[in-house]
Amino acid sequence: MLRKIYNQRTKIGKILSQKIIKDNFTIISDDCWGGQIYRQLSIPYYTPTVGLWIGGDDYLKFIENLNNTNAYNIQKVNSKETYPIGKSSDAQFHFLHYENFDLAVRTFKRRYDRIIWNRLLYKIDLEKPVFNVEHIKKWNDMQLENSIAFYSDGVLKEWNGDIHNGVYIKNWNIDGTEMFDISRGYFNIFNWLNEGKINKSIIYSILNFLIFDPKVYRKLRK
Repeated sequence: MLRKIYNQRTKIGKILSQKIIKDNFTIISDDCWGGQIYRQLSIPYYTPTVGLWIGGDDYLKFIENLNNTNAYNIQKVNSKETYPIGKSSDAQFHFLHYENFDLAVRTFKRRYDRIIWNRLLYKIDLEKPVFNVEHIKKWNDMQLENSIAFYSDGVLKEWNGDIHNGVYIKNWNIDGTEMFDISRGYFNIFNWLNEGKINKSIIYSILNFLIFDPKVYRKLRK
């Protein structure tokens, strides 16, 4: 019964999402959060920032120099981590969900070529320990359109000013996939994808239920 309900929800969700999303888009994300949107809407990854994380100064420099050819000129970094790490002239990339460095870089370059330059959106999670007050200041100075910045109580202990396109997440989690589950209840993802606006409505709450349901999905996969 649970599987039948989930299968119907998936079918309904895919139809609705295709009608709601106006155009394809590129989400530049500091972790796996952005990839979850593509996965759950069943659309191709129009971004290289899938299955990896980028932190601190590196992430902000990566955004600033995104259209530079050096953005995808990545060299291998020797590391004791169980996953491959690469570095460009601007940023270090932690390829968490890749088996080896060569595969990670090939995939990164292929998806970089898919970037939709006139439909760029940016996401940052300022609550992560790799970010600090100086990064918040720089994020505010960049004033990126179509962006969103998550934060929680840790940030509020250090920062009492405005955060550009900031969204407070009460039950924050360091994991990007978990944060997708959590954060989607705090703002209208579809308005953000279409218009770059951060808001919420009763209609969105219904769509959120119909289209996104990763918790049921996880139960079925175990």
